Amino acid sequence: IYRENASLREMNEAVRAFSKRIQSADVSAFFYAGHAVQVDGQNYLLPIDVDVAEEYEISYEAFPLDRMLASLEKSDTSLNMVFLDACRNNPYSFSRSATRGIAMTRAPSATLVSYATAPDDVAMDGTGRNSPYTKHLVDAIGRPGASLVDVIDLVQRGVRDETGGRQRPWVQYDVLPRDFVFVSE
Repeated sequence: IYRENASLREMNEAVRAFSKRIQSADVSAFFYAGHAVQVDGQNYLLPIDVDVAEEYEISYEAFPLDRMLASLEKSDTSLNMVFLDACRNNPYSFSRSATRGIAMTRAPSATLVSYATAPDDVAMDGTGRNSPYTKHLVDAIGRPGASLVDVIDLVQRGVRDETGGRQRPWVQYDVLPRDFVFVSE
């Protein structure tokens, strides 16, 4: 399920379709690149049509990350992967409780959540087509025989090296299966 520059309605529809599709899957992967904000410890993915004038409006104008994570909890998948390239400065000057970046969240069991940078920090956009995080993620996933553990390690090292240590990807997981690979040898 692919969406680009999605409205809030389109984000809701995509996550609903994703939730249905993973009910019969062994493995699921969710990737989001875009703006996100943290308000009162909750993470919200910002749709293209977000329109807020006051902080309280975020909760009904943006997509709560917890809603997508709840769909993973209801699935019977053996492995869920969530990749978030969404740690940006909060663009709303009115915000008193919002902080930099996005907050760590409670991930369901058998779920890896990979953040572009450490909690409450800001990820860099980079200079090319993709951010440093997405660039290294795409490269690592495409390596034949690279396990999920290898992919995470390659992404973390690549982003740290490229950004001179200013950005440190962060990972949250239960237990990672060492035998999972994206591309077989």
